[in-house]
Amino acid sequence: MVAYNYKQSFWPKIRNYAKLQTVRAHRKRHARPGERIQQYGGMRTKACVKLIPDPLCIGVDEISIWIGGDEYKAVEGVEINGFAVTGKQLRQFAIADGFGGYRGDPLMIFGRFWSMTHGVGRFDGVVIRWREPLPGEPR
Repeated sequence: MVAYNYKQSFWPKIRNYAKLQTVRAHRKRHARPGERIQQYGGMRTKACVKLIPDPLCIGVDEISIWIGGDEYKAVEGVEINGFAVTGKQLRQFAIADGFGGYRGDPLMIFGRFWSMTHGVGRFDGVVIRWREPLPGEPR
């Protein structure tokens, strides 16, 4: 089983299943479809907390994100498995990644977060998706 750590600002979104994916840099091993994923906050600290029961990974895809220098147009492009994600799909992607429900455009908030966290340029990694528990599964 693979574990992921999240910034505290994402904890409520994970706990209420408003965030159903995470974008991560390439590493030796990521979750695979059909595996359970451990979701934590504050890993490697005394304040470590498991955020939700281990959800089922339903997909892992290659992703590239281009961040520009303009604060208001920070996301210049997103590709998943080599296909461009634009318009309504890109906004839905930003919401699924935990950037919905705030004041303002989810895409602009997503872009600012990426710009501040990863800087300007191209980011390559994976997007890992999970699903809400089915009826009868632990929540």
